[in-house]
Amino acid sequence: MGVEYRLERENRPGRGPYRRRTLAEKLRIVEQCLKPGASVAGVALEHGANANLVRKWIAKYRSGEYGKPGTALLPVSVRAEPALKLARSEVAAISRDHIEIDLPAARLRLHGRVDVETLHMVLEALR
Repeated sequence: MGVEYRLERENRPGRGPYRRRTLAEKLRIVEQCLKPGASVAGVALEHGANANLVRKWIAKYRSGEYGKPGTALLPVSVRAEPALKLARSEVAAISRDHIEIDLPAARLRLHGRVDVETLHMVLEALR
């Protein structure tokens, strides 16, 4: 399988020649690496590139730095919904025994019947 690519060489004093690849070439190499079963090292070797450099290209590709993100984002619309209103009898039925709220650093337990106003004050304080 033949691969065609254009290389520009840049000579730096005291260092070896560096290859400059176009964005299209980088994207083609990265996309080959991301195919199921592909080996980054194998694809890099096939194109005469360093595998660690190709891994950097993959990270930039995934972060969207090359203008083509690795995952597509879908449009989302948010609309305001009215707050859920429960009748007092429904609230009483829900809060017969106790209420437990798990927080990242603690667990809040309210035992017994908790009226709506108290619960509202507690939830507002937690915001």
